[in-house]
Amino acid sequence: MYSYTKITLKEIQSLKMSAYSSIYLILKLFAMSNNTAWPAYSTLAEYTGLTIGSIKRSIKQLEKDGLIRRTGTHKAKSGQTTIVYSFPEEQVVPDKIPVSDKIPEGYLIRD
Repeated sequence: MYSYTKITLKEIQSLKMSAYSSIYLILKLFAMSNNTAWPAYSTLAEYTGLTIGSIKRSIKQLEKDGLIRRTGTHKAKSGQTTIVYSFPEEQVVPDKIPVSDKIPEGYLIRD
């Protein structure tokens, strides 16, 4: 059994990451079970505080670096069409994760 933690929009924005990293993180957070995401540029701007121009440049660089792919479009009920992004490299999680009594140095545990 794996556990996940919640991260708030405020926490993401406080990380002061580069535009490149911010966009990648948000796309991964929006990714569905089939490893695709389709947030609108306006949604990405809302979550990151970046301009549409910065978002487009970051997406272009992420594509160039092979971290994301544009795989089509998604049409919302509102009629707005957004780009569908996928992640070429699926992350493989091992079936069994070694368990230890000790928490590795540098890990932060929050209740």
